[in-house]
Amino acid sequence: MINLEEGIMLAKLFKAEEMVYLASVMFPKLAVLSLYIRLFVNPVRRLSYFAGAFVIATFFAGTLSFAFACRPFAFNWNKTIPGGYCINTNISYTYFSIPNLVSDAAIILLPMWPLWKLNVPKSTKIGLLATFVLGGVYVSPTL
Repeated sequence: MINLEEGIMLAKLFKAEEMVYLASVMFPKLAVLSLYIRLFVNPVRRLSYFAGAFVIATFFAGTLSFAFACRPFAFNWNKTIPGGYCINTNISYTYFSIPNLVSDAAIILLPMWPLWKLNVPKSTKIGLLATFVLGGVYVSPTL
């Protein structure tokens, strides 16, 4: 059993963890997309820029959504504040996961066509495709 002070500290830590999670999802995705920009030519390069902008926009939308989920901000951990309210965070988490899944799928699918068109033996193509798919799955924690 935890006391009131420990409960408040846990609620504050959970709020901080939400913000750290958003960054921990964004930066690995941007790293992979920057690799794609260096490795591939158009249209993959152009689509990688678009996907990067989408990932950054998702980060900012999630940050704003999580930061302003409760008014006043202290209502996140102190539900006794008169007039305080929060949005439905479960719905917020669900709607944040949709663009996150879309960007995960884009990161995995972007290099597939150019890799398949390479003039190398089929076993090499399969190895390259597996490497990129496994790298995309590792970077994309939601898949």
